[in-house]
Amino acid sequence: MAEQQFKYVILGGGVAAGYAAREFAKQGVKPGELAIISKEAVAPYERPALSKAYLFPEGTARLPSFHVCVGSGGERLLPEWYKEKGDTCFSNYYLLLI
Repeated sequence: MAEQQFKYVILGGGVAAGYAAREFAKQGVKPGELAIISKEAVAPYERPALSKAYLFPEGTARLPSFHVCVGSGGERLLPEWYKEKGDTCFSNYYLLLI
């Protein structure tokens, strides 16, 4: 992989990563300045909503229906949203050393 540099890096792909990416976008971060590094194979998603849907199976609990920011009334942050904003997502990465 070629060396890349980013002004901002979010470590972890949990719910907070998605909300942080949304806030960076609101604050005007430029394309290519933000990276999300995560061991998850998918874009950040709402784990609490996914857990509740699993525990109460009236509806089906499955990805990608639980993307970040839906719970707060915002738009669904699908993988395409990150690409449109110019964010780079590194999936399936384990961070060993900072």
